[in-house]
Amino acid sequence: MSYGHQCTCAAGFEGSQCQTNINECSSAPCQNNGHCVDQTNGYKCYCKPSFKGTNCETEISTDFDMEFRRQLGVGTSVVEMRQELKAFTVAFWMKVDPSQLDPGTPISYAVQDGAKLEDNALTIHDYNGFNIWVNGQKASTNVAANDGGWHHVALIWLSLSGAWKVYKDGSLVRQNDINTDAFQKGQRIASGGSFVLGQEQDAIAANYSANEAFIGKMSQMNVWSYELPEKDIADMARHANSLIGNVVGWSDFYDPADVGIYKITPSAARTGELSHRYNPSPVVVV
Repeated sequence: MSYGHQCTCAAGFEGSQCQTNINECSSAPCQNNGHCVDQTNGYKCYCKPSFKGTNCETEISTDFDMEFRRQLGVGTSVVEMRQELKAFTVAFWMKVDPSQLDPGTPISYAVQDGAKLEDNALTIHDYNGFNIWVNGQKASTNVAANDGGWHHVALIWLSLSGAWKVYKDGSLVRQNDINTDAFQKGQRIASGGSFVLGQEQDAIAANYSANEAFIGKMSQMNVWSYELPEKDIADMARHANSLIGNVVGWSDFYDPADVGIYKITPSAARTGELSHRYNPSPVVVV
C-alpha cells in the first residue's frame, strides 16, 4: 500500500512533482521553416517572411502594389525586425510623380538600442536623391527616381567594409570609395525595432513628418541581411523573378497596412513593362 502523494499538474507541466515544463515545440508544429518558441501550455510560431498563421501554414501573395495618397498619421504599415544587421540590401519598385518634391521616405527602421533611441537606424529617404541612413548618419547618393515612371531601386550597405551601393533598374549607378569615404564601418543595426513603410520615424512607429511621407506607388519592398548578388538585382529589375527578403518580405506589409494605403492587384510593377528604362551611364564613385 502506498501512502505517497500524487500531484495533479497544471496544464503544460508533467512529472511526479510537476517539475517539467512540457516542450510544445518538440513536435515541430511551425511549418515553412518557422521558428517555434515554447510557452507555458503552448507555443508561438515566428514565421519566415511571406508566411502567416498559427503554424505559419499560409503563404501570402506578393502580387499587389500599394498606393500612398495621404501624408500624416496614415499611409503606414509596420513590421517588427527580429535580427541584428551588419549588412543589408533594400530593394523595391516605386512610381512617384515629378511634382512630388518633398523628401519622401520609402522605408524607415527605428529601434531602442539600450538607452539610445535610433530613429534612423536604417532609413531610405528622399526620392529626389536617395539618402541612406544607418544609426543616425547619412550617405547622400544623389540618385533620383521621381520622374513619373516605374523604377526598380536597390540600396546596399556593408558594415565590414563601410561600402554602400545603389542600383537603379538593374544597373549599378553609384557607390562610395571605401578607402576614402567608408560609411558606418563596423556598425551594427540592433534588432527589436519596427520597419515602417512610407514614413520617416522620430519615435518607434510614431511621430511621423508630413513632408517626409512617401506619396506614390510602391511594390515588392524586401530587405535582406546581406548583399544581394548583382545578377539577382538585374533579374528582379527585368521582372525575371520575385525574390523574398530574409529580414522582411513584401507580403509582410500587407495585413498591417492601414486605411491610408490603397492595395492594387495584380501588381503592375511586378508584371508590367518598365515605362522608363534607365539608360545606365558609367558608375559614379563618390
